[in-house]
Amino acid sequence: MKKVKLGDIGKIVTGCTPSTKKSEYYESSDYMFVGPSDIKNVMYVVSSEKHISQKAYEDHKTRFINEKSIVVDCIGSDMGNVAIVKEDCLTNQQINAITNIDENNYNIRYVYYVLSTMKNYFHLIGTNGSTMPILNKSMFENIEIEVPDIEIQNKIANILSKLDDKVKLNNEINNNLFNLVLNDFNDFLDKNTDAEIVKLEDCVEKINTGADAIQRAPIVDYDTGIRCIRIGDMTNGRDYHSWGFTKMTDKDFKNYRLIRNDIVITRTAVNGLTYMITDEENTVCNNGNIRLRVNNKYNPLYIYLNTKTKDFRNYIDRINSETSVRPNMKVEYFTSYEIKKIDLEKQNDFCSRAESIMKQIQNNKVENYNLEQLRDTLLPKLMNGEIDLENIEI
Repeated sequence: MKKVKLGDIGKIVTGCTPSTKKSEYYESSDYMFVGPSDIKNVMYVVSSEKHISQKAYEDHKTRFINEKSIVVDCIGSDMGNVAIVKEDCLTNQQINAITNIDENNYNIRYVYYVLSTMKNYFHLIGTNGSTMPILNKSMFENIEIEVPDIEIQNKIANILSKLDDKVKLNNEINNNLFNLVLNDFNDFLDKNTDAEIVKLEDCVEKINTGADAIQRAPIVDYDTGIRCIRIGDMTNGRDYHSWGFTKMTDKDFKNYRLIRNDIVITRTAVNGLTYMITDEENTVCNNGNIRLRVNNKYNPLYIYLNTKTKDFRNYIDRINSETSVRPNMKVEYFTSYEIKKIDLEKQNDFCSRAESIMKQIQNNKVENYNLEQLRDTLLPKLMNGEIDLENIEI
């Protein structure tokens, strides 16, 4: 086992953003233009939200990275996300990349797994008294990691990849299952042509934004017993076990606690993302979200599925199209959304069938969390020899 600097593993490249004033840089989709949102919750980057042209490549080729490069988000409160790009591309300036990796001595997946466990460390050295954490190129290339012989790296990477393969499969299954539920739900709505149309406000027992105090208080790394769902958790699809802990008074916790069947809706940044609370846990949301509690005239799952339809998405997207500044959805706008008032017995009949599939989705999420915990626990044990690799067959 030896310690090596990231700069010794490959070439360190900090990305850049081609001038948006030059339309020729963005007139075609010849190359991925990778940003922080593209590398969250993925091991491999196979697509990007934005793309750039061949002309952009010609004018910025020194900042391009090759396929199989490791990219790390190195600026901001959510810095430390790691991924591997699957094709030549450019990243923006928030990302440092290890490219041209010496594969004779370093297994790319092994390096990825080590870096993916170092998020807290990145924040620690990147904060340095600043409110905006940042790892510049010099700091990044001098970070050291422990690396065994290449044969050991290969075996460790293969073991951990088996766990990630299962996580990926579960995610694919969940996407298919939820699409099945949503397709059935759309058919259910279409069949009830004679239903009365009502506003969402008619379905509400309680609705309010999350606690202001949570936004000002830091999300802490230690267990306070109270988890907080933030906008970043919603946009990145994090489930309950991945939400951070927060401090708050007993009074605020009583006022803002989320209970089973509550629906959380983002109201700033990316508006209208929704999450349904499935268990009785000690959780709250901050004031970037809206908390909705359904009254007894409606099935909570029925209301939640309404917020997953294309019609709802189109309704929410009007906010983004009507303003050039950061959109901020008022509670009144959300509750003005119109839905069908279908007979409660019919709602319950449909939801009882859908709930078994939703439960399966939740079980897969829990399994994924356990697999990810196992993966992160195995890595140091595999590295320090606690687990005998000689007797493990891959």
